[in-house]
Amino acid sequence: MVIGPFRTRNLRHFEASKKLEECYVDPSLLKSYMQYYNSLPYQSEENVRIIAQTTLIALYGDDCNISERNIDMGSHQYDFFLDDTYETLPSVETIESRHNLEDFYLSQITRGNFTAAYSAYQKLSRESSPYGAEMNNEAFTIIRSITRIAARRSGVPAASLHMLTESCKNRVNKARNAPEIETLTKQFISDICAVVRRFSTLAYSQPIRQAIEYIWRNLSIPFTLENLAEEIGLSPAWLSRKFHKETGQTITSFINRERMRSAAEYLAFTDMTIHEISSIVGIPDSNYFTKLFKKVYGIVPKDFRKNPNYAHPLLKTSQYNL
Repeated sequence: MVIGPFRTRNLRHFEASKKLEECYVDPSLLKSYMQYYNSLPYQSEENVRIIAQTTLIALYGDDCNISERNIDMGSHQYDFFLDDTYETLPSVETIESRHNLEDFYLSQITRGNFTAAYSAYQKLSRESSPYGAEMNNEAFTIIRSITRIAARRSGVPAASLHMLTESCKNRVNKARNAPEIETLTKQFISDICAVVRRFSTLAYSQPIRQAIEYIWRNLSIPFTLENLAEEIGLSPAWLSRKFHKETGQTITSFINRERMRSAAEYLAFTDMTIHEISSIVGIPDSNYFTKLFKKVYGIVPKDFRKNPNYAHPLLKTSQYNL
């Protein structure tokens, strides 16, 4: 698989001349070569890594092992010829417009702005490959991957994001036609934006973001306020006051709600027993777990699992056929 071509900077005249000489290309083609090279889309090295990572995840799944190597391709001689039938390359303006639109789409996902994100997606669908006029599974995989990366950057917990994207992927795989996939894609973008709005930590100060991320990473194990404060390097009293001021919740209340939210995801998306779920969210006592779950959701875990019309545990805004 080859990704490209692209450039990381403009090519200067003497560099282009040297490159043609190394590759035994007719020097009279220098101007054409420079025009071609400098018309390629500009990408930073970091963007190239993101593109490669997204493509590999789309092809091989979230668990694929990704590593990076630099390869010296060396200098090789090629027969250079011009083919009048070769497809006309898009203009620099078209390429830049497309990339700007993709950047705008991702920026709106990170803000949880569904209206703007979906509008950008629709324009991409009409104007550019790989989305195309008719949505298919491969195109949805690309959209799903880049959308997930944008949502993750905004602070959505990886486990929550994985469950939501996998649920949507399974429904897309069962879709019967392109319009059905398109409808599911719209719902997916809407749901992702809702999740971003719920979980985004961008508005919080750095210490509170660290505290929230520590809580998300350690939901499965019991820990104390002192453990949390020590991890961040702050006093428990100061952290408690700061946390309540910025989030409107006490740390204990936030931890309990996040544990119950995680439990609701397991109830909705897995066949794990209630005892297994209570243990995995850091509450080994099943009776206390049931009591706490009812306090948060107003319904006991077994009834939550049975009710197909109950609001989605991540979003609170859309209905799922679970």
